[in-house]
Amino acid sequence: MGAENKDDQASGKDPLSTLDDAVVHLKVSVTGKLNLEDYFQPYNYLAMNAAGKDLGSSGPTLLDNNVFTGIRIPRIGLTAGKEGKVYVLDASDLGGYKNGANGTDKVIQTIQAANSIFGGIGSYPLEGGYI
Repeated sequence: MGAENKDDQASGKDPLSTLDDAVVHLKVSVTGKLNLEDYFQPYNYLAMNAAGKDLGSSGPTLLDNNVFTGIRIPRIGLTAGKEGKVYVLDASDLGGYKNGANGTDKVIQTIQAANSIFGGIGSYPLEGGYI
């Protein structure tokens, strides 16, 4: 087991023993073992946990990289939760914990919805693409 985040900034590549409220990229080794490759955990996950505003009630979604791309960001992912935030993630570098400006989230964008999100995020890749 690795270190716990608690309130310390952590790279998405560092193994941790606490990955609650996180988007996690796992890789299966040749021996069949799951290894942590990367993760994203919101900077305020402790407060989210305390308030029952869990991340991931929508589950993660990878967008079609033939339509949804950014400059130097070839793969984009989304996740949302009970806090009503949609996190737009760089799927090649999920962002870790508190690696953004002033100890916030290292994400492409955070979109605040009006209410909690409990459904999956979908995308439509035609006509320029819609989420």
